[in-house]
Amino acid sequence: LRPGVPVLAGCGDTAASFLACGATRAGLCVDVAGTAAVFAATTRSFRPDRRRQVLSCGHAATPGLWHPYAYINGGGLNLEWFAGQLASGGKRGARRMTLASLDRAAAAVLPTAEDPLFVPHLGGRVSPSWPDLRGAWVGLNWAHGAAHLWRAMLEGVALEYAVYREALRALYPQLRLAELRVTGGGERSAFWNQIKADVLGTRVVRIARGDGAPLGAALLAAFGAGLVKDLDHAAQTWIPQGEATRPNPKLAAHYARRVRRYGTLLETLNDWSAT
Repeated sequence: LRPGVPVLAGCGDTAASFLACGATRAGLCVDVAGTAAVFAATTRSFRPDRRRQVLSCGHAATPGLWHPYAYINGGGLNLEWFAGQLASGGKRGARRMTLASLDRAAAAVLPTAEDPLFVPHLGGRVSPSWPDLRGAWVGLNWAHGAAHLWRAMLEGVALEYAVYREALRALYPQLRLAELRVTGGGERSAFWNQIKADVLGTRVVRIARGDGAPLGAALLAAFGAGLVKDLDHAAQTWIPQGEATRPNPKLAAHYARRVRRYGTLLETLNDWSAT
């Protein structure tokens, strides 16, 4: 390199993805709907989750902020597995069921108390570390079909996020969650975004410029080179928001019960898996 060329230290892809969603203010949350399903918040202080051991925490790229986060190892991978192996019977090409077609079928299923629950931890639970836990559908009856199973899989990620949110609230009781900004391949599913909004009772916002971690790295490079003076202002200016999905208040009580039942199911199934 020629003398005088600035060399800028970046960050990991996770922190860069959060920056690329504009998570530069306390209360902004991020959902990375990718192979792994990541839920993160933005706070002004670091508080270790010693009691629940659900949340990890990383320093934000924005000075003075932190990102408590947790994730499902394979949250999105589960969907590819189901579409390719179960719904399509292992068929490839044009005969393989698409995620969009499964969404359309599941959208016709009205949520009820009889819906099955899905545990998305096919490879063990990461947050907290329950390595023996495995995935399951629970509560099946003969009226359930592929659309119910698919809906349960999408809902399972949202229910797990609700567990993460409760751990976050226990650590930061004064923190107000402003919205959930979603990035990754799963953000294209309007149906999934609606489920997340309904379960969490929080507005879910797509990022119109979904460049992910590379955009975050570009923002840091511009900041380090002096092209932008403030990361927060640059993030809010450069990163346009897309479609916003608001929660359906009529489903609030339904999903509050589902979250409680899901938490009980996790505990019970983990005890069974560990024996």
